[in-house]
Amino acid sequence: MKHTRSYIENHPRPQWTRPTFVLLDGPWSFAFDKDDIGRKKGYMHGLEAPDTILVPYAHQSPKSGIANQNDSAVVWYEKIIDTSITDTQRLLLHLEGSDYETEVYVNGVYVGLCKGGYHRHTLDITTYARTKTRLVFRIKDGMDATQPRGKQRWMPYAYECFYLGTTGLYKSVWLETVPKTYLKHARYTPDIDHFKLDLDIEVAGLPEGTLKIDVHHEDTLIHQAVHTLTRERFHLSLDMTTDTQTMKLFHWSPEQPHLYDLTFTLSQQGQSDDVVRSYVGMRRIETRNTILLLNNQPLYLKMVLDQGYFGAGHLTATEGELAEDVKLMKQMGFNGVRKHEKIEDGRFAYYADVLGLLVWIEMPSAYEFREDTVHNIIEEWRQIVRQHVNHPAVMAWVVMNESWGVYGIKSHKKMQHFTETLYHLTHTLDGTRPVISNDGWEHTKSDLVTMHNYAESYAELASAYDFSKHGLLSGHRTQHMQTKLAFAGTHTYDNQPLILSEFGGIAFKKDAEKGWGYGHGVQTPEDYLNKLSGQMQAIRDNPAFSGYCITQLTDVQQEVNGLLDEARQPKVPLEAIKKLNDAFPKR
Repeated sequence: MKHTRSYIENHPRPQWTRPTFVLLDGPWSFAFDKDDIGRKKGYMHGLEAPDTILVPYAHQSPKSGIANQNDSAVVWYEKIIDTSITDTQRLLLHLEGSDYETEVYVNGVYVGLCKGGYHRHTLDITTYARTKTRLVFRIKDGMDATQPRGKQRWMPYAYECFYLGTTGLYKSVWLETVPKTYLKHARYTPDIDHFKLDLDIEVAGLPEGTLKIDVHHEDTLIHQAVHTLTRERFHLSLDMTTDTQTMKLFHWSPEQPHLYDLTFTLSQQGQSDDVVRSYVGMRRIETRNTILLLNNQPLYLKMVLDQGYFGAGHLTATEGELAEDVKLMKQMGFNGVRKHEKIEDGRFAYYADVLGLLVWIEMPSAYEFREDTVHNIIEEWRQIVRQHVNHPAVMAWVVMNESWGVYGIKSHKKMQHFTETLYHLTHTLDGTRPVISNDGWEHTKSDLVTMHNYAESYAELASAYDFSKHGLLSGHRTQHMQTKLAFAGTHTYDNQPLILSEFGGIAFKKDAEKGWGYGHGVQTPEDYLNKLSGQMQAIRDNPAFSGYCITQLTDVQQEVNGLLDEARQPKVPLEAIKKLNDAFPKR
C-alpha cells in the first residue's frame, strides 16, 4: 500500500497534516463525579485522588483500564503537558470524539464548551497555555434520547441491537502548533468533465502574503498556483489536466483509487509560515433516473454494514485495526461499506480513500422527537458533513435510519418536514453526493430508495420485491414485511436507484447462548453460505436493484450475526464471500 504525501503515522487527521502535532493519547487522570460536585470542589484546578484511564478508550471499555460499565452522568479528565510556543504561534487543541458535553479548562480557566459526540472539536488555547499546562475536561453524558446516540443504549442495560454506552473521550486528543496566520479549511469540489478542481479556502488571521498550491500525481508535478491573499475566504480553480494519463485525468474509483497530493504553503514576508499536506480524488457520484453512476459509468454497490465496534475497545480502534477492516472488506469483494449509526475515526476514511472503498456516512440517531432533537441533530450533522466532505471514498449521506426518533413519520407532518429539511440542508452543504432521507423505509425526499428486509429465503425476497405485483416502480407505495411502507405521507417513487441496504444477518446456532441473529440459525459454514447465496441470488435476479448491503461485518456484543466474529476471525472463508460478491456486475 502506498501512502499519500500527507500521511504521518497515527496522525488523527491524515487528509490535513502539519508535522507540528502532538498526540495526547495515553494515561490521563480520571474521576467519576456521581453527585456533580466537581465544579464546587475545584476539580478544574486538579482532581482529588484520581484513577488512571488510558485515552482514547471510554471508561466502559476494558482497554481503558477502568472497565466500569455504569453510564455515569459526569466524568473528569486531567493531564499536565509541556507546551512551548513562540509569540508568532498559536496552539490548537483538537478533540476527535468526546461524548457528549465537554467543558474545557486550561490551567484552571474555562475555555469553552464542546457539545456533540460525533464530530471534531477545535479550540485555540494559546492565551491560556503555559510552559506546564494543565488540561482538564468535565464531560457530561447520560440517557437523554434527544441527543444523537447511535447504538448506545438509553436504558440501564443492553437490549435488542443497542449496546453499552460510551461516555467521555473515545477518540484521540491532540495539539497542533500553527502560525498566527494559518490555513484553517479548504473545501474540494472535483469537476472531472472539465478537468478542474474547485477550492473554497479559509484563512485564520491577517489575510496577507501568498498561498502556493502544488498538485502532484505520484512524482509528477501536475499544477502549481500562487494566489495573493486579500481576503479570509476565497475561491480558486485548478487545472488538473494530467499529461501522464492518456485520458488526461486519473479518476478515483474502488478499482483504481488514484489520488492527487496537494501541498499548501502560506507565506508572509517571504517566509513559508504554514505548510499543510493534503490530497484529493477526482471522481463524480450521481444518479440518473434509476441508475447510479461513478465517473459517468454505471455503479453497482456491493456493500457490507459495519457498526464499528472493536471488542474490548468498544467504539475505539487503533490505526492498524481500522486499516485491517478496510482490507478485510476488500478481500471479501465488497466495493463499499455502510457505516451504521457511527461516525468513524478519520483514519478509516483515509484508508478507504487510499485502498478504494466507497463509504456511506450515517447520522447517529436520537430516539425521541422534540425541539431539542431537531437542534441537536442539525448542529452536529452540519459539522459531520464539513468534516468528511473532502474524502473521495464518501459517496452518500444518510440522515435518518428506519424512522428512529421519528417513529410517526408515516403521517406526522413535522417529522416528514424534519427529514426533508435535513435532505435539503445536506444538499446545500454538499451538492455532489446522493442523500438518503430515511434508510430502510418511509422515505420522504430521497436520492436513493433504500429498503431493509431480513426475509430468509430466495422465494421470500424475490416475492417481496416483485414490483410487477407491488407497484413500487409505478408510483405506488409498497409493504415491507407487511408492516412498513416504502414512502411516508404522500411521497411516491420518482425513478431513484433502488438499494437493498439491509439483509442477511445470519447467525450460527452454536452462538445462540451469546446473542442473536435474524431468522433461524444455521448449523455449518456450508449452511451459512447456502442461505446467504439464496438471498443474494434473489437480488441478482432482480434488475431493479442497483446494489445491496449485507448485515454485517462483525459480531457486536449481543448481536452475533457477523461475517466475522468480534476478533475479526472469519466464520466462513473470505474467498467464499468474495465469490458471491463477484457474481454481481463489476461496476
